Amino acid sequence: MFRTLLEKELKNVLFGPKFPGTFIICSLLILVSIIIGIQDYKASVRSYDAAIRLEDQVLSERYSWRSLGTRVYRKPDPMHIFVSGVTHDIGRFSPVSEMESVRLQRSHYSEDPIFAVFRFFDLSFIYQVVLSLFAVLFTFNAVNGEREQGTLQLIFSNAVSRTQYIAAKYIGSWLGLVVPLLIPVLAGMLVVIASGVPVTGNHWAAIGAFIGVSTLYFSFFIALGIFVSACTRHSAVSFLGLLMVWVFFVLIIPRLGMMTAGRMIPVPSIAEIDGRIDAFSDERWDSYMEYLNDVFRQRNTITEGMSEAERQAYRDEHLWDWTEETDKARKAVQTDIAAFTKTVEDELRLKKAAQEELAFLLARFSPVSSYQLASMQLAGTHSGMKETYEREIARYKEEFLAYSAKKAEESGNDRAGFSISVSSGGLSFSSGQPENTIDTADVPRFSSAAIHISDVFRAALSDFIILLLLTAVMLSGGFFVFLRYDVRT
Repeated sequence: MFRTLLEKELKNVLFGPKFPGTFIICSLLILVSIIIGIQDYKASVRSYDAAIRLEDQVLSERYSWRSLGTRVYRKPDPMHIFVSGVTHDIGRFSPVSEMESVRLQRSHYSEDPIFAVFRFFDLSFIYQVVLSLFAVLFTFNAVNGEREQGTLQLIFSNAVSRTQYIAAKYIGSWLGLVVPLLIPVLAGMLVVIASGVPVTGNHWAAIGAFIGVSTLYFSFFIALGIFVSACTRHSAVSFLGLLMVWVFFVLIIPRLGMMTAGRMIPVPSIAEIDGRIDAFSDERWDSYMEYLNDVFRQRNTITEGMSEAERQAYRDEHLWDWTEETDKARKAVQTDIAAFTKTVEDELRLKKAAQEELAFLLARFSPVSSYQLASMQLAGTHSGMKETYEREIARYKEEFLAYSAKKAEESGNDRAGFSISVSSGGLSFSSGQPENTIDTADVPRFSSAAIHISDVFRAALSDFIILLLLTAVMLSGGFFVFLRYDVRT
């Protein structure tokens, strides 16, 4: 009897009036989102390669190792095709030099604000919004619709247990909706392969996990629809109730969680942080300039009474020592500014982490948030992406500056073509340029640390478990409620 009920449910889903249109629309959306993602990925790769070539050319034209700087660019990842996450919100590159702080700049949305208005169209968005809504539309009258038509009472006039019936409803709806919608997803994977996107084994493992968590998320809304349908006697009531629940889950609770966390744990704005750093920086450079004035005044006092030739000879003799002394003081100022900047940014990072933890905790009252967070973890486009990149760039900055300092010391006479002299008219600055460019062929290259797929799975595990538990609760609730359901019209 269970097989008969299952076949009946599959026929109702697959041959019903809603399925053909839904399947066509979802298939088109899924394929279009993957094609758009592929085009965006390839455009990002072209932009990245061009930026790297330009930066290499700029480095090859440098004349001095001192104050050498470069730029580090984020390399696009194929997983961004499926889950864009925050990849378009954070900057694409960061300066790496002695004078500048590590900070990702110029995001995709900052350069093209029109995309920030409509956001990005990816596969996770389709599952999150479109397919979850279709699951509600297919299951809102799964039980009470048959009661209204009188077929429910007819079914139970035979030797049918309620457990068999509701199990057939769940399994039939799942097979009739999930399995067909996997076809365009698999077709999209073939498009990715045919497009020549470099997908590694770790990527395929992450893609498989993403499809799994997406299927689980879709299953939750199927179970939710059947549960609500079994709790009500009229399909109009269940449809309205499910639509309200969908709106709260998808649109309200995630944003409400973020707003509540923002109120409870305020975080200083970037402008406030920059203001503190700029104030400290100005104070230290002002003190450095006062130090220079005192030093040059003392040096000028020493040469008083000398002839111009003696004065010039004395300056030439001590110029390198004086330059080293002032350079050491300058580096001390830069070290103090860097230390203060790190302290302020660490404080900001801790406050942001606390706010983010609370926001995600509150947002997880909605399965939509758990699904989105799990998807972003699997794709590597989660909220910690910016901090991770900046931490790796900061590590690279130490390596890069140590290398350039070592090269400057080895070159001996590399003084960056800059000198300071003192005369009766005050300070005078002069700059020159060496005749030959430096050899930057073996400059350290930035490469982000390899991420183990086990770490990715571990990061997404908690949200996967939440989705699994919520789905199990809906399934159990549907069984429990239907055992007491009045099948009469």
